[in-house]
Amino acid sequence: MSHDNDHCGHGHHHRHHHGKEERAHSDSKPLTEHDKLLRMLEHWLRHNEEHATSYEMWSGRAKSLGEEEVQALLMEMANEARRQNEKLRGLLDKSRK
Repeated sequence: MSHDNDHCGHGHHHRHHHGKEERAHSDSKPLTEHDKLLRMLEHWLRHNEEHATSYEMWSGRAKSLGEEEVQALLMEMANEARRQNEKLRGLLDKSRK
């Protein structure tokens, strides 16, 4: 099952899959728990970056509306999402070894 969400407000849909990604593409064998972990880490990295980009875009919009506090907080959130991604990249690197 999959569903689209446009909860981020950045003009495109996120596609979340449930079930199908639990099979390897090459031979349809079920993925190992380790493979699932790697895929989730990769998914979170992409998803966080999408959010960071959206926060930056909306930060600019807030600034143009004179919403300086909102602008600053959205930039903070973008930076935090990217800091989380640094941690996720570290986890991904460790998990691939």
